[in-house]
Amino acid sequence: MKIRPLETSCKGEIDNNLSQQGRFKRYAGLAMGIAFIWIFAVYVTPWLGNLAFMKPLISFIKENDIKATAIYYTDIEEFAEADHMLRQLMTYPVGNAKTVSSEIHTKH
Repeated sequence: MKIRPLETSCKGEIDNNLSQQGRFKRYAGLAMGIAFIWIFAVYVTPWLGNLAFMKPLISFIKENDIKATAIYYTDIEEFAEADHMLRQLMTYPVGNAKTVSSEIHTKH
């Protein structure tokens, strides 16, 4: 028995249906991912703030006026100074360590 190949028009329709199903799955996955992120940001994150182990951390951040969402802390003076001193220590580790550590102790 000889199997005859599908005709080109029929094969094109089959391929088109498969690509539409794949496209739908990809868009459905994208929509589910966006929905998950939205639900997490709107509902889960605020709920986490009500947990007992998070309350002291949140109150500490509020009391000390810390920018908890800051990506880079170089715009805060204390962190900029610390970053500068650490970079000096990494660049000139031998003779500069005593000078930098004495600067830290004399400022405070």
